[in-house]
Amino acid sequence: MITVKNITKNFTNGTVVTHVLRGVSLEIPDGQFVAIVGPSGAGKSTLMYQMSLLDTPNSGSIFVDDREISALNDTEAIKYRLENFGFVFQDYALIPELTALENVTLLGLMQGVDYSIVKKEATTILESFNLLNQVDHLPSQLSGGEQQRVSVARAIIKKPKILFADEPTASLDSDMSAQVMKVFLDLHKKGQTIVMVTHEEEYAVMADRIIRVKDGRIIDDKMLKK
Repeated sequence: MITVKNITKNFTNGTVVTHVLRGVSLEIPDGQFVAIVGPSGAGKSTLMYQMSLLDTPNSGSIFVDDREISALNDTEAIKYRLENFGFVFQDYALIPELTALENVTLLGLMQGVDYSIVKKEATTILESFNLLNQVDHLPSQLSGGEQQRVSVARAIIKKPKILFADEPTASLDSDMSAQVMKVFLDLHKKGQTIVMVTHEEEYAVMADRIIRVKDGRIIDDKMLKK
């Protein structure tokens, strides 16, 4: 599904150039749960941003289903990202003025889906995440684990090809982290492709595969499960 070919990413501040990714190549097949791990500054989140069209590499190519997504212009990239990818972030990125249900329905409404349809889908997902009693709560009225589960529900409501998660448990305690990881594992059992960036080994080992990144390069790539 995902093919990354020799991508590089540099950031320039005045005359100082920081090389964040240094010729990274990898393949991720359909249906795999991949954890990308490494120390702070290793380039793991930057790698995910390139694969998910949240950023653009300086060189190299990225393909999804044999389409070179790294060659898309800004308008095409936004459309492709909206239609094909789901995102879960460390800070949840929920809209504070909207209820849990409204946050989840938002993407469907942006794509022109009838409200009654997207509301039914959102309610079903939230119920499966044990959040039916919180559908009318604002993010400020939810625990961290509940907010993160709402963000996962929002990410998957349009059945994305790939779910990208950037440090999804970093702001949570162990109990809430376990709740979120259970959601990921349940999704994966149903065939969802997941790319998760994490620095927490106890959650990385729940994936099918661990890719270790250091100093902008892949230093280890190990399958844990077939």
